Amino acid sequence: MADFDSILAAHNVTPNDVRISLGITAQAVSKWRCGYPMSVKSALEIERKFHIPRHELRPDIWEPPPAKGRRHAAAEPEEQSA
Repeated sequence: MADFDSILAAHNVTPNDVRISLGITAQAVSKWRCGYPMSVKSALEIERKFHIPRHELRPDIWEPPPAKGRRHAAAEPEEQSA
């Protein structure tokens, strides 16, 4: 899992941007930077405001979407016997 600073940097967002946008303290952001998990509410708000996917912020809760062009095994058509 990538650390919070790396995730933000990959999206050209600073910790201060997050702090101001969410109206939270620097201490709250500092906890996330030290590895403490953010709330689901905060993750969803960051996703909405900065377009950072929720699964990057909290991979322990959300899985990444399937890769484009790949289908789930259950969606594969079954072969018919001739």
